[in-house]
Amino acid sequence: MFKRKNTDTSSEIKKNKDKLSNETEKNEAGVSVETNKKDAIKINIKNKNTGILTRIICFGLGCLVTFIVMISVGFKMVKSETVSTTSDDGLSLPGETQVREVTVEEVKVKLEEIGELSTYQGTYSITYGKKETRELLEKFAIPFTSNNITIECEGVVKVGYDLDSINVEVAEADKKIFISIPEAKVNDNYVIWDTMNCSEENNILNPIEFSQYQELISEIEEKGLEEVENDGIYTKAEDNLKLLIEKFLEDFEEYEIVFM
Repeated sequence: MFKRKNTDTSSEIKKNKDKLSNETEKNEAGVSVETNKKDAIKINIKNKNTGILTRIICFGLGCLVTFIVMISVGFKMVKSETVSTTSDDGLSLPGETQVREVTVEEVKVKLEEIGELSTYQGTYSITYGKKETRELLEKFAIPFTSNNITIECEGVVKVGYDLDSINVEVAEADKKIFISIPEAKVNDNYVIWDTMNCSEENNILNPIEFSQYQELISEIEEKGLEEVENDGIYTKAEDNLKLLIEKFLEDFEEYEIVFM
């Protein structure tokens, strides 16, 4: 009777051991799974940190390369603006800026730009009349055969220069540009027809002919030219041209303009 009880007790102890063993295995499995999850999270965090660090490094390298390129380009630009000159001993003097040298061709190109601006005009106002009488044998005036024309008008005289005839010399050592201006020439001389006022005394024995008007206009233009010449049109034209030349050559500020 006592022997059976011991057997039951032994069986119960064995079951408890098996149960404890199973629970232990479950706990170990749970711990193992939890450990794997934590490791995975750590690996994921590490990968993210590595990616962020990589981006930061790439961005920093990009900025560094850009900065180096900008410095290099700036250095080249500064270097291109700074020209090394040579001393009398043949030694290079770095950092000195090259002084501009003006050539005759450069000056002439500038003068060609003046073009029609070199033209100067003066005006005149003339009242002029002429009497025409028939003559016998071109010596004796025939009575009662006279006619008379009087014209009052204004006119314009234009003078200018042949720019190709302007002589240019450049003295580099003295920093001077010598310019020789030729004499001005009359380009145009005409009567302004809208200003013309004409009075006539015709004669049936000697009617006014168109050729008389033509001759009278030509004489008026000659008198008008004489008037503007006495008024100093050539001097004014030369002064005007000098101002134009100085204006068009103002880029050569290191040089003195000398008119000959």
